[in-house]
Amino acid sequence: MKIINEVARRLPLGDTTIAHVSYHATIHPPKNINPDDNVRLVYAPRERCYKHTLDECQVNRKYLDYLKGQIQLFPNGPEIFEYYNDMILFRALPMPLHPIIGKDTKVYREAGAKRILALSFVQFSKWAYGPNFYVLGKCLWRGEGDPQDIVEYCDAVYGPHAKVMKKYFDLLFEFCATVMQVCGYEMGTEMRQPPDNQPYAKTHVASLAPLVREEHLDSIEGLLKDAIACAQEPYRTRIENQLLIWNFARIEVPTIYRTLLAGYLKSDLGQDATDGDRQYVIALIKKVLEDMDKASEIILSAPEELRGTLYRNKGSMWRRFERLKKSLCSGMERFEKQQEGAEQGLKPKSR
Repeated sequence: MKIINEVARRLPLGDTTIAHVSYHATIHPPKNINPDDNVRLVYAPRERCYKHTLDECQVNRKYLDYLKGQIQLFPNGPEIFEYYNDMILFRALPMPLHPIIGKDTKVYREAGAKRILALSFVQFSKWAYGPNFYVLGKCLWRGEGDPQDIVEYCDAVYGPHAKVMKKYFDLLFEFCATVMQVCGYEMGTEMRQPPDNQPYAKTHVASLAPLVREEHLDSIEGLLKDAIACAQEPYRTRIENQLLIWNFARIEVPTIYRTLLAGYLKSDLGQDATDGDRQYVIALIKKVLEDMDKASEIILSAPEELRGTLYRNKGSMWRRFERLKKSLCSGMERFEKQQEGAEQGLKPKSR
């Protein structure tokens, strides 16, 4: 804040204001200094929970309290920098946030922030987060959400298949937002690197278990396939594009589920793991590593006008989870060594 104040005082800003970005370490209001009159707030609650609105869960209420504290210091048009279309934060999962954005908008405005923007990654975000663009635009125009916004979007984009696609987006929100849920974990947790040593992981896995069953996955996919079977252009291609990213989500969400499951099992079992326990965890990790590559291949198979230029073979997004893969491989190697020791009679165990 001291640096930003000096910049604001020394630059010939005129009517322009300079931003203090409240993000990560600066999410808390400064205590010992006030902003210059030419400094405005840009509030970026990146680690909030997107399964819930900003006033609905424990993690989000903390971020709302931080925002209210910041706004008391920054009277000059505070602005919200949201992540409704962030392919990196959401692991490229399609996240229709129509149940969240409208309520968020009302909460933000009541807190004193009327300007809201959302990070986007051009082509990919249009493909994966189309409903979010429309719903946010309507909310900002109106000042709050309306359940009809997602209906209007589906009518305009999918025509005679609007009701089916509305049902699909509702189910997709439950499916993807539940796996991205971070309330219950320590502040700052992200599913890009799922935690394996926090107690809430066990509860999270239990909430995901019914969503990753094959019959549930088949029922969601069936909505899209049935619509495609009777669709004409341009609606057919639009639904096919959703089916393509659904194929990715169908693999990616169970992958996160298995990562969480293997993580908390490793923590719970520890040195008391039986041979069967170790074999099960090793099998989970191997499946995760295999499916992470399968999911990436699906995104890479999409035409560039959908996936954009960020997702290219051997590019940064292709190597999206190298740290996670290394961590998983390391855990698997430890369990395999324990397994080898048990087989050699070094640590007999039965349970």
